[in-house]
Amino acid sequence: MKIAFRVDSSATIGTGHVMRCLTLADDLRKKNADIIFITRNHPGNISQHIRDKGYKLFELAPGGDAKAVEAEPVGTVDHLKWLSVSWQEDATQTREILAGIEPDLLIVDHYALDAAWESEVEASCRRIMVIDDLANREHICTILLDQTVGRKDRDYLSLVQPATHLLLGSGYALLRPEFLQWREFSLNRRMKPVLEKVLVTFGGVDESNITSEVLKILDQSDILDNIEVSVVLGNTSPHIAAVRKLADYLELNVRIATNVSNMAELMAKSDLCIGSPGATSWERCCLGLPSIMIVVAYNQVKTAENLNEKNAAVLVTSPIEQNLPIEIGKLDSSVLKLLSRNSS
Repeated sequence: MKIAFRVDSSATIGTGHVMRCLTLADDLRKKNADIIFITRNHPGNISQHIRDKGYKLFELAPGGDAKAVEAEPVGTVDHLKWLSVSWQEDATQTREILAGIEPDLLIVDHYALDAAWESEVEASCRRIMVIDDLANREHICTILLDQTVGRKDRDYLSLVQPATHLLLGSGYALLRPEFLQWREFSLNRRMKPVLEKVLVTFGGVDESNITSEVLKILDQSDILDNIEVSVVLGNTSPHIAAVRKLADYLELNVRIATNVSNMAELMAKSDLCIGSPGATSWERCCLGLPSIMIVVAYNQVKTAENLNEKNAAVLVTSPIEQNLPIEIGKLDSSVLKLLSRNSS
């Protein structure tokens, strides 16, 4: 079977979409699938990571006419700039690549693409699968996967065809095998909870440098004394140097790691995680890692609110008011006291 992925990463998009596609690709490769990736060469991308894992990659040239993009009548306006070109141009370029491959399945993971784009490329492949977690636009696809906790069929019934096969909810979470391998160890060590090791991770990019804000707050806290803080960033993050400089200045015991290959082990050996409710939410839940969530993008709101409601994590802030700028909340002392009390 030939399978193509259309997915992007960048300083704005982050790395989560590519990483979850790689999780799926790795499993499909074990089943002897022939896999290729199609990505656009955005600033801050992790395309080299795709190549390092042995996948053939077709890279699309970056665009730049923001005004032309803004004018396009696509049903996903909030994320349209992620393409940096019009959806028609992206569809044409993708179709040209697919013509030489004729894949059995095209897997699309991109908030800026919808039914209009899919209708332009569907003749170039046998089937289309969409990975989404917004449920805010129409799709033309055979399979749709949305791993959002609490997601229901009714969320997509008006957005897909009756024959579309829906894979919804956290039961379809795209988790790498190592998280299952560390699950028992992680759950067992939480039988006698302590609060000594804190993991801080806001994705591979952390475009707004929330990591630095969190470190400052932890440094000022009189609740979390003698803790060891591990910071994880991707090597495409524009703030690595700033975080390192801050860590040297603070009194906190901070360790900074980039492009880690043992994330499951780091989480399993941590007592608390402070991060965004993105793709790593499922990893933290799998390992039973207590978490404080700070929402950094609108697409994370539903996941954050559902996890908070189910007591699977503590939500510090959520931009639930539509069309308002996202305001990043700080870790207030009441949440830290709550977690400290629960761990004592």
